[in-house]
Amino acid sequence: MARLLKEDTLKPLRTNVRMLGNLLGEVIVEQEGKSMLELEEQIRSATKRLRRRYSSSLASHLRRIIAQMDVPTMRAILRAFTIYFQLTNTAEQHHRIQRLRSYRLQPKPTAPPASLQHTFEALKRQGVTADEVAQLLSRLRVIPVFTAHPTEAMRRTVLEKHARIWNLLERTNRTTLTPEEQQAALTAIKRHITSLWQTEETRSFDITVFDEVANGLYYFKEVLYHAVSPFYRELERVAQTVYPHWNHPIPAFLRFGSWIGGDRDGNPYVTAEVTWQTLRRQSTLILDLYLQSLGELFVLRSESSRQVNVSAELIDSIESDRKRYPNAEIAVRNPAELYRTKIAFIHWKVQQQRKSLDGELSTTERPYRTSSEFIDDLRLMHRSFVQNQGGLLASGLLENLIRAAETFGFHLATLDIRQHRQVHADAMHESTQAAGIEYSNRSVEEKEAWLTEALRSNTILTIDTQQLTDMSREVFATLDVIKRAVTQIDQRAIRSYIISMTTSPVDVLELLYLLRVAERKESNHKGWVQNIGIVPLFETIKDLESAPAIMTRLYTNDAYRQHLAAQAARQEIMIGYSDSSKDGGMLHSQCNLYKVQEELSAIARRHGVDWMFFHGRGGTVGRGGGPEYQAILALPPNTINGKIKITEQGEVISLKYGRRDIAQRSLEVSVSALLTSAFSHAGKWKEEQLPAWRDLIAGIAEASYRDYRQMVYENVEFIQYFYQATPIREISRMQIGSRPAKRTELNRIEDLRAIPWVFGWMQSRHVVPGWLGVGSGIHSAVLDSSGRKYDRKKIRMLQDMYEHWPFFHAMIDNVQMTVAKADFGIAEDYAALVQPERFGRTTFENLKRAHELTRDMMLLITQQKRILDNNETLQRSIELRNPYVDPMSYIQVELLKRLRREGLSESERRELEEAMFLSINGIAAGLRNTG
Repeated sequence: MARLLKEDTLKPLRTNVRMLGNLLGEVIVEQEGKSMLELEEQIRSATKRLRRRYSSSLASHLRRIIAQMDVPTMRAILRAFTIYFQLTNTAEQHHRIQRLRSYRLQPKPTAPPASLQHTFEALKRQGVTADEVAQLLSRLRVIPVFTAHPTEAMRRTVLEKHARIWNLLERTNRTTLTPEEQQAALTAIKRHITSLWQTEETRSFDITVFDEVANGLYYFKEVLYHAVSPFYRELERVAQTVYPHWNHPIPAFLRFGSWIGGDRDGNPYVTAEVTWQTLRRQSTLILDLYLQSLGELFVLRSESSRQVNVSAELIDSIESDRKRYPNAEIAVRNPAELYRTKIAFIHWKVQQQRKSLDGELSTTERPYRTSSEFIDDLRLMHRSFVQNQGGLLASGLLENLIRAAETFGFHLATLDIRQHRQVHADAMHESTQAAGIEYSNRSVEEKEAWLTEALRSNTILTIDTQQLTDMSREVFATLDVIKRAVTQIDQRAIRSYIISMTTSPVDVLELLYLLRVAERKESNHKGWVQNIGIVPLFETIKDLESAPAIMTRLYTNDAYRQHLAAQAARQEIMIGYSDSSKDGGMLHSQCNLYKVQEELSAIARRHGVDWMFFHGRGGTVGRGGGPEYQAILALPPNTINGKIKITEQGEVISLKYGRRDIAQRSLEVSVSALLTSAFSHAGKWKEEQLPAWRDLIAGIAEASYRDYRQMVYENVEFIQYFYQATPIREISRMQIGSRPAKRTELNRIEDLRAIPWVFGWMQSRHVVPGWLGVGSGIHSAVLDSSGRKYDRKKIRMLQDMYEHWPFFHAMIDNVQMTVAKADFGIAEDYAALVQPERFGRTTFENLKRAHELTRDMMLLITQQKRILDNNETLQRSIELRNPYVDPMSYIQVELLKRLRREGLSESERRELEEAMFLSINGIAAGLRNTG
């Protein structure tokens, strides 16, 4: 019966997918002819049969068909499967929201898992009081940070067409249409599919930083500005429903961050001027949205003081505005419409803020010195309504505007600055050398002592930046932009300066010193440095292991403690998942990160520091990704501290924030996980067994690290397998990001960024970063002393860990997901591209055995018959998608063969590359993963 009900809930999804697939078929016939559709169906049928029962003769026949295709035919086939997956993904996203609605439309509504309703009900059952929840909400911080890391392979114009198809699905599924209206909707969907077919899938132009900025701003303008207020309304509704006597205000704890236009580590195109223009564009967007909302509010708020009283506070504020701004353009015909009068003044003040950004007005002439004053004006009106029978009028648009202003200020999203530590070290070397001070030849300890004394005593150099190299001048230009941002736009415009590859306290103190140099340059705006938090980023395994000692030295350093005091003892620490995973394998990375967070939390607590971790997670498991709810619950207890800051990258942004309903749900999930984690009781844990669990996982992590390093780094030829058995070179030539794929021109794994490392393995269906080293690490740990048989006691312990330890459970589930997505039947075709052939075959067989061992260990721990038996939805999704992804993989292999032939003309190479880029897009859409 349960299975039947589950199937029934999927019926609307299947209906939509079938409808979209049929319309796509009609478009293919119209655009390419019936023979093309028949060829596509022939290939799809063959891959489905191969999935049911492998046949070497059928596989060879399929390869021959593809080998005989010309490039235009390949492109048409790839386009067919790519658009099919794009339509399917849109339908699945739409179905998620339909399912959430169906929960609430039931006669006895049940709250969906991870919803606020579900979470609050669970907390109340645990005995958590309303006061305890309110206290946690008062110190909560949830900060998603959008990055420009190039993992979104689809163009913005394509994503916008998907949005239009979504809207039509919404209309047809939610309303009763006449036959004529239904046909019109289907025709409109088909029109958009036709447009998709005729639109270039991949970009034929280089991506600039401003293109990335524009892409990021799209989500704020179209989605987040409109999703924040409904999220807070739902939170208020749930709190008052579950706790009937709830009388606590809901604080504004959501904040958004961005790296787009601020992350200059390894990206030479992010300059100080680019950062300033990014800040301007962000601020311009949010001010324009405020002006639009104020215009709507002006139309709605026609209430007259002749009909109902207004507060004396409102009257006084209007009189004050009239005296202070006699030249303000206020056009209110009816003088009794005091709310309209106040809104008109607010509108004018925001316009002045907008003019100051455009250089039409001096910043000293701005009516609003801070966004807090704008919020105060809005709240003043709100109070007047509430005090004068207008509580209902205060809700709606006015409250929405207040929530937006609390969240976005005048800056929209806090822009983080990130730079590599060596750039700061070079700037220090040049600055001190120009002043005749010997600094660079000192030891690390001597540098720390010199910096500490200089900062503590405020003996800061005056630097003539014209004497410096271009890179060092750029450092000081960036610091000037920071000052300009926090003094001219909003104090929250920039709050964090992140130091990549932090290796010692000197890296932090050098940046603090450079900030003080920049502050000293101008007498105006003293004290702006205290708004900037210095954030060490620990990325590699070595750096993560050094992090506790580094932070201890900083917390006990006199000069740094002065800086912390100005920051109200707040310290942000960024931990990198991607590089540590590439460095030592996913399992070792996860265990190391878990341990380091515990140690850093304890150190901060001991020194009276209010810490926050910034989790630099990628979208894929190989880069620390995975389902966010489980990921937050899997963090070590007592390390979250009521705050979480997480990077959102590439396709994850469009998946989580592409639609308003989806964005609201994503925010609910994050907040629900934080609330659940904060009030988790030790009873859920077998805490007395935790020391034994830690010992076992430590042994597994060490063995996993050893095996991973031996395969990836100690085998000097492994990098050649990667470059030949994946389309990594082609990925690096795609126009999907402004940042180079490699840190240097050397072909070493150490120099390759984590994103293309994961992207390449995902495309070739190996999915190596998500599972390599896991199976061998577990296998070696569960063997008995003879080394020939399993130790049943250790196996039972692992099974117990999986059942009771959220960290281990989430990690194993993420691994089994990547094991399921890997396909060594397809990967073998990529391996056949490797030369010499014997080397390719040997490496492939080693990886295949490692994958099979990991699969076996997952089944042993989870006690399943098949991978993902405990997640039938995901299992079925992968099984249904694979036959449609496989044709694109076969075609991609053929394209790689042709691209690697010698003697190609430039036009031949360009034609093949365009088809290759299309295959990369299609496989990414099918697997729902890039990097």
